[in-house]
Amino acid sequence: IVITTYLTRITVVDVLQFLQTKGLAYSRIGDTNTFVVRSLGAATNKFTEAEKAFDNKDYERTIAIYKEFLAASPDSEMADNALLKMAVSYDWIAARDSDPSALKEEEKLLNRLITDYPKSARLGDAYLYLGQIYSGYGGVKTAAIDCPKAIKFYDLAIKNSYRDWVKAQAGGRIAQCYERDGDKKKAAAMYREVVEKYPDTAVAKELRESG
Repeated sequence: IVITTYLTRITVVDVLQFLQTKGLAYSRIGDTNTFVVRSLGAATNKFTEAEKAFDNKDYERTIAIYKEFLAASPDSEMADNALLKMAVSYDWIAARDSDPSALKEEEKLLNRLITDYPKSARLGDAYLYLGQIYSGYGGVKTAAIDCPKAIKFYDLAIKNSYRDWVKAQAGGRIAQCYERDGDKKKAAAMYREVVEKYPDTAVAKELRESG
């Protein structure tokens, strides 16, 4: 299959992620806007299986399959996404079981993603989830809330994400940290920034509706 089209950076990443969850990938022909779609084989079937387990809320199974996927395809273009999905699965386990230890596993995987894949398109997501862990918005609240550290992670999420929903979520969380510290002026300014910069996101919509 050959696709010839104009793709922006955002579209390229999103299409690549979608195709790979279906067992496919594409590559550009030279400097043209023509892309060749090919099958990624058995390893990506594992990725698809993991996605199904995640959708069925079988998070332990999801983690196990992604581990198999990474063992079989450590150099896969989807390895970073597999790490992220494993981390998110631990976040859901923490919420389901009220288990703070699951957040520790989540944090390890997020840091591994950041360290091993510094150019990943999912860096923003990783920093967002780290910020939520340290500001009490992870799967389960812990006593170790550190808003200054969380804000640093949220800032990195905004800088390293191409997706508006990640930026809006991070901005909203920064505002909540300011509120927790009693700085209503900074919080209000950040909420306004989220609404103005990311008006089409769910976070901005919720902020508008809440007045």
